[in-house]
Amino acid sequence: MCEIRFIEGLLTELTPYVRERYAARKTISVATKSNPTDLLTEVDVEVQQRAQRRLQKAYPDDLFIAEEEGLGLLPDDPDRRCWIMDPIDGTQNFVR
Repeated sequence: MCEIRFIEGLLTELTPYVRERYAARKTISVATKSNPTDLLTEVDVEVQQRAQRRLQKAYPDDLFIAEEEGLGLLPDDPDRRCWIMDPIDGTQNFVR
């Protein structure tokens, strides 16, 4: 599968969920991580989990590195192909 087509499909799949949750953002669970302005929402976590599941199915040998839920570790093998993701870039703006 072409990586660009994979990314397009993933974004197309995730968009309705993100739009739905954005429309109901006043009900979204929001926590803080390292400091009061470093926000984490249930939407960040869900988007990351969905992306990871899809990626593992399409590219099982690739590594997935993401911002949420402890996936921020670098691979031991520097030659291993990695996908790097920030589920919702701009979470502060998302929750406002």
